[in-house]
Amino acid sequence: MNVNVHSHVMTVESQYSAGDIGPTFTTDDNGFHLKFGPFERVGLKSVDMIENAKKVGMEQAAADWYRRFSDPTLRLAEMDEKGIDILGVTMSPIVYGYFLDDETGRRHARVQNEGLATYCQADPARLFFMATLPMQDPAGSAAEVDYAVGELGAKAINIAGSLLGGRELDDPALDAIWERVAAHDVPIFIHPSLHSSENETAFTKWAPILGYPYQETVAFTTILLGGILDRFPGLNFYITHGGGFAPYQFGRVERMADAYGYNHAERPLRDYLSNFYFDVLIHDVKARRFLVDWAGPDQVIVGDNYDGIDSATGFAFLDELGLPAGAREKIAGGNAVELFHLTALARAGR
Repeated sequence: MNVNVHSHVMTVESQYSAGDIGPTFTTDDNGFHLKFGPFERVGLKSVDMIENAKKVGMEQAAADWYRRFSDPTLRLAEMDEKGIDILGVTMSPIVYGYFLDDETGRRHARVQNEGLATYCQADPARLFFMATLPMQDPAGSAAEVDYAVGELGAKAINIAGSLLGGRELDDPALDAIWERVAAHDVPIFIHPSLHSSENETAFTKWAPILGYPYQETVAFTTILLGGILDRFPGLNFYITHGGGFAPYQFGRVERMADAYGYNHAERPLRDYLSNFYFDVLIHDVKARRFLVDWAGPDQVIVGDNYDGIDSATGFAFLDELGLPAGAREKIAGGNAVELFHLTALARAGR
C-alpha cells in the first residue's frame, strides 16, 4: 500500500473564497500567478512546468499545471501512473489567509474545506483531505474543526508552523483548538506559509528555500518546549520537509532548553518524539538516512509535495535508503494508514 500524504490542490471553489480580494489564479506566458489580498506571486514555475514549456510554450504549460492541481480526475490518472494508492490533499499554503478579519477568515476556511471535500468525492477510496482553519480566530477555528472533521470527513487539520494570525503554537488562546482536534483524534499537519501574517514580508528572497525549514523548526521547538503535549498528550503532529532543521539540531534544543529558561515541558524532551511524524522530502540522501535513524521508521511517512516546486518522487526517495522490508512498508503506507485512520480506505483501495 503506497500512501502519499504531502500534496496540494487549488479547487475551483477556492477562487474568491474571501470575496473580492481573492484568492485568484491566472496563467500567461510568464507562468502561474496567484493574488490574495496584498500578496501576489507572479510567474510561479515548477520544474515540470518548465520542461513542458519547451514543448507547448509557457502559457499552455502553466494552464496545464493548474488543471492538474484543480481537476481530481487528472490527479487520479497520474496516481495510477505513479503507483500511488491513496493521496492526501491540502489547500495551497499560500492561501491560508491568516491576515483576514475573523468573519472573512471563517468564510474563507469553510469554502476551502467544502471544496476539498468535493474534490475528494471524485474517488473517496483514494483521496482524503486535511482541513484549513481561520487561525486568527481561535473560537471560529475550534468550530471549524468540528464541522470539517465531523461533517465533511477531514482526516487531519492543516496549519502553518508560525505566525498564526499573530500567535504562536503555544499561545494559550489556541488551546481551544487543540482540545477539539484531540477530541476528534486527528493529527495536525504543519506546512509553512510564505506569508502567514500581514506583518511578514511576502515572498522574500529566501522564504521558500530557507524560510520553510526555519518555520518548521520553530513549530517543532515551540510544541516541545511550550507544554502543548503535556496539556494534550494525545495530539500528533506531522511536520513537512523532514521537520526542517529540527532532526539535526535536536541535541542543541535539549542542551539549551533549561539554560534558556523557556522550557515548560514536564518530561525529558525525547519522551515526546513519538508524537511527531516527518516526511521524506529531504533532497540529500545522507540527510534522509539520518532522519530515519534519528526518528525511527515508525515516525516517517512518504510525502513529497506532489508536483509542487520542490517535489520529488517520494517512493524513489524511500527506495534510495535501502531499508529492510518491514521498515519500508511502514514508511510507504503503514504509518500513514495508522496516523490518519485510513484503514477503511486501505481496504477499499487496490
